[in-house]
Amino acid sequence: MAVGAKVQIRCKIRGYDLEIEVLPVIHEFVTHFPGGLDQDEALDVFLDEYFLSHNSYVLDKERVHGVVRSLLEAWAIINEM
Repeated sequence: MAVGAKVQIRCKIRGYDLEIEVLPVIHEFVTHFPGGLDQDEALDVFLDEYFLSHNSYVLDKERVHGVVRSLLEAWAIINEM
């Protein structure tokens, strides 16, 4: 299954309202981790962090960028250790 379709399905199952312009941002995030995290796990981490940060099921572009940036920064710090 293509990553974009997987993201859309997973968001729908978890009750998120996905704005179409955020799909490429989420896609880039979940495919960023070759061998580190599988795509399903990366997507779950993103969705969990998004909800914890914003207490919202509406995935808007500005908030998605912020969560992705925070998660990638955290991942970089972990990999430096």
